[in-house]
Amino acid sequence: MKLRKFVMDLSPLRDSASYRRLFFSQLVSFIGSAVTTVAVPYQIYEMTRSNAWVGAVGIAQLVPLMVSALWGGVLADRFSRIKLILWTEGLQTMATLGLATAATLNFRSIPLLYALSGVIAFLEGIHRPAMAAVLPLTVPPEKMAAAGALAGFRVTFGSVIAPAFAGILISRIGVAATYWLDAVSYIASMILISRVRVDFLVQASHAAQGALANMIDGLRYLWGRKDILASYGIDIAANVFAYPILLFPALAEQNGGGQALGFLHSSLWCGAMIATLSSGWMAKPKRQMSWIAGSAAVWCLCISLAGLQQNFWFLLMFMALAGYADMVSAIFRHTFWNKTIASEYRGRLGGIELLSFKSGPMIGGFFLGGVAQATSAQTALFWGGLVGIVLVYLCRMRVLDR
Repeated sequence: MKLRKFVMDLSPLRDSASYRRLFFSQLVSFIGSAVTTVAVPYQIYEMTRSNAWVGAVGIAQLVPLMVSALWGGVLADRFSRIKLILWTEGLQTMATLGLATAATLNFRSIPLLYALSGVIAFLEGIHRPAMAAVLPLTVPPEKMAAAGALAGFRVTFGSVIAPAFAGILISRIGVAATYWLDAVSYIASMILISRVRVDFLVQASHAAQGALANMIDGLRYLWGRKDILASYGIDIAANVFAYPILLFPALAEQNGGGQALGFLHSSLWCGAMIATLSSGWMAKPKRQMSWIAGSAAVWCLCISLAGLQQNFWFLLMFMALAGYADMVSAIFRHTFWNKTIASEYRGRLGGIELLSFKSGPMIGGFFLGGVAQATSAQTALFWGGLVGIVLVYLCRMRVLDR
């Protein structure tokens, strides 16, 4: 009986048809998109044999995303969120079909790959805030932690399955097959999303304002909520200074090459998956900001300790512990945001969450990469983790009463 409270709570899937459709639509879509995420860099490297061209894909995606995310949040609070999701997924399907057609016809164009990847990222900046705003309308507040754990499981499961699936498709059929699969996943997602039933009433005062005024109003709301602002700061601090994935190739080279690289990636995701599967206890604890900050600090500490390890298996152990702590922090952040942010602001703050979620790891990879180039990968991990702990603590100090 005691063990049951640690098992992941599946009741949102059982009790809410709308949440169930939302969950499986995003699971299917996430796997399809993750397959494309593997395929685009592979195709660019195959065409150019240049790591620099491959690395530029991140910039081609980040810039459009930064442009659209805040405006996407405004749209999610002004219009039907379900229709917004369907429109963006429909347009993402068309862009993915462009990738599939070009690959099938062997039309080799780097600018086209960058452009279509940028279009998909731009649309994600509109799609994700609307999706974040729909979720709280499908489950009751007391089930928000369970929904957060299920969202984490969806991401970890997809992240484990998709790269292997992409590799099989690319090696046995060709890169075009990955894009066709992604397009089909979008269509399946839209079918499920079209059957989600939620009630959202646009505030008359918001509808009467211009889009820019809505955005400023959302930023003003965020500034008045120091607890939410601190939670964003904690997430960014942990990612900017302690995000290790860019250093995995260097660490793998020191520990056996390609097989070691696979183990490093898997260790993080295995730790995260264990956190989701044993997440039942996360529905009860109070003082969620303490859990958010504490788990983020443990993530930074484990990354720092990983930098001290000469034994590869101890390195993997600390990476797995880091993945566990990161997912715990993510589940509590998910619960905290969806329970405390007013529904009429959920879209706009969802856009800000997307920016912090995406930009932190990219900036972090650049920071740790520079430190590692000047010193070593282990040194970058050690000092980056320590700096992350200090910044997480400073963010937590802003809201000691929660």
